[in-house]
Amino acid sequence: MYSQTSFETLLAFGNVAENIDLDYYGLEVNHLVPEEWNQLGILQKRPIDKFVRCRGCGTFIPISIRDSGDEIQLCADCPECGPYELLPEEKAVWRVDFTPVFESARKALNCAGLVNEIVTNALWSLGRAPVSGQSREIFACAGINTERNSEILGHLPKGKTPILLVLGDSPLPCKLGSFPSDQVFCFSQLERIEDGKIVFETSCLHSQGMTPTVSGTSSRKLSSGKNSKIGDVIIKLKAELRQFMCGVYSEFSQAERSGKDPRFAGIRQNELAAAANVSSVMVNRALKKDMELKALFDAANNPGAAYAYGRRVMK
Repeated sequence: MYSQTSFETLLAFGNVAENIDLDYYGLEVNHLVPEEWNQLGILQKRPIDKFVRCRGCGTFIPISIRDSGDEIQLCADCPECGPYELLPEEKAVWRVDFTPVFESARKALNCAGLVNEIVTNALWSLGRAPVSGQSREIFACAGINTERNSEILGHLPKGKTPILLVLGDSPLPCKLGSFPSDQVFCFSQLERIEDGKIVFETSCLHSQGMTPTVSGTSSRKLSSGKNSKIGDVIIKLKAELRQFMCGVYSEFSQAERSGKDPRFAGIRQNELAAAANVSSVMVNRALKKDMELKALFDAANNPGAAYAYGRRVMK
């Protein structure tokens, strides 16, 4: 049925900010079964326009219409390969539609509002969502590394805390301008196909409430007052979880380089307590008290989210 590899191929078409129409050849070379992805809404069938790819030499040639009296036939007449009637699969193209990708993110993040296209084929608003205790504007974009870059950045709100979800490859540092890189996430790291549905992983976003560092330390000062003890424990636990996720990324990367399957065991509350040198009771209290800590803990126990977090910190 659906494969994660094919899904990532479709997401990669977001490297450009334009309509992507796949003909029979484009589907074949990308190993895509159009009817399957049509059920998810990512591929939409459309009638072919004025040109068709020659099945013999691959050049694009004009389509001609032939009326045989009984029916109208679509034909092609290639100067190199000669004339022929189009087969059913040659009479249609399949357009990539990222709306289901955006809808999955919008629903998972509990965004208020609907998906709204701001810049044609390049930038969409998904609405506002509660992320790490703040109301954040969520945007999605395609073609961030292309000449459309200035259009995208020019429509993002200044001086606020929007989150930008990127189709295709991660943006080059020079393409972000003054936009904070820790507010940029790739769909390819956050979405997957599971049980025939698009699943958006929110843990990585919710764990971004404080700026991560490689060492796992935080610029936030230790708390004071009657809650100082639990406050200090929360800070220590967050640092341990961040460091743990960096370790997950390193282990996965090393396994990939050596051609081995990575091992992932997550981290239990008692293991986190031992790492931070606090009691398990204190860990349990801290997880109930601090939403960001709970989000980090959930991310650390999700292989995809832990890998994505570690990758962002260490890249």
